[in-house]
Amino acid sequence: MSRRVILIVKLLRVSTAVVWLVVAACEVVPAEQAPSQRIGLDSPEVPSGDPDLAFPGGGRILYVSSAGPGYDWGGIGFIEANGTFHRVPKGGYLTFPYWDPSAPDRVLTLSNGSRPEARSYEIDGDSVDLVGSWRTSELMTWPSPDGETIVYTPVDRSGHPLTGVLRLVDRSTGRVSTIRSGGLVPEGWTPDGKLLAYPWSGGDRVIWDPWTGTKTPFGPGNLSSVSWAPDGSRFSAVIARGGQNPRGAIVIGDPVGEVTDRLAVGPRWVEMPTWSPDGTQIAFIVRGLGRSGHRTASLHVYDVDRQVDSVVAHPVSDAFWAAWSPDGRWLLVADWTRSRWLFVAADGSERIPYPWLGDFPRWCCPSSPGWVRVPAS
Repeated sequence: MSRRVILIVKLLRVSTAVVWLVVAACEVVPAEQAPSQRIGLDSPEVPSGDPDLAFPGGGRILYVSSAGPGYDWGGIGFIEANGTFHRVPKGGYLTFPYWDPSAPDRVLTLSNGSRPEARSYEIDGDSVDLVGSWRTSELMTWPSPDGETIVYTPVDRSGHPLTGVLRLVDRSTGRVSTIRSGGLVPEGWTPDGKLLAYPWSGGDRVIWDPWTGTKTPFGPGNLSSVSWAPDGSRFSAVIARGGQNPRGAIVIGDPVGEVTDRLAVGPRWVEMPTWSPDGTQIAFIVRGLGRSGHRTASLHVYDVDRQVDSVVAHPVSDAFWAAWSPDGRWLLVADWTRSRWLFVAADGSERIPYPWLGDFPRWCCPSSPGWVRVPAS
């Protein structure tokens, strides 16, 4: 079974509807009512300050811990550049964690066990504190870039999305507002606090202001994996043609969706582009050809202003993304077909293999990548 199939099987356990990467809840209690609980480290299972686990690029990395690629997830982990790391044990079915955009020392997760809930954890010295917990009942959820507002499309008891309405949650007060969506389903936020959404029944993406109801077209209809430059001045996305002869391209565009640059990559599957912290480069992974293409992918770095594309590592595994270090000098790939992580210098000059700790590693801060949708196939 391929790695992509393994990951999809995991995700399908979470929901029979559309599967999204998420971080927050449906019914949020005010912050002052949130529970407080200290969770100690799992030593001796988890070493602390191991110099052999030091890594380049500074900052700290968040990941979903697992014994190896394809293994069940065992909670979330954080690792510091000096090799110190912490782990929060699994509670319920834990989906992808994110760095909380409202507080760089906090992490948001979603548990989909017998009592689905979102959780907020704060890193506090040698411990991790549970500082908030909110009931949830669905997965199509998106926090705003500032982390203060959460929007979600409710689902019914059978897991089908109720696409006629949208709910908005104010995290500071817990107040929930419901508005009619007209069938629009959000897939993320724009940097100026509007929603990027698409009609559930089919059609092109729009920028939607849920407070005023204003809708404006956004880009060509076949965009996917949209991500924004840190300053919000432009976006990157994938344009793909499927079927037996897939062809992919990376596009760059302005805030209103107008494509200004296009980089064709030929008959390859292209993964989500991620922006460097200074907003001048994007990194993306291009799958190799044939049945072993998941093992023979290439990591690209594209200089957006100079329009120069460079392959900085080959072969690597066909991972969903490459994460940037806070200093912009390093990239991290979950090289799962070789059961390791791989740190790659952004200029391609150096590659450092690293022990496998888990899936979907991402640096803080800034978090890389931002809110992303998991491919359904």
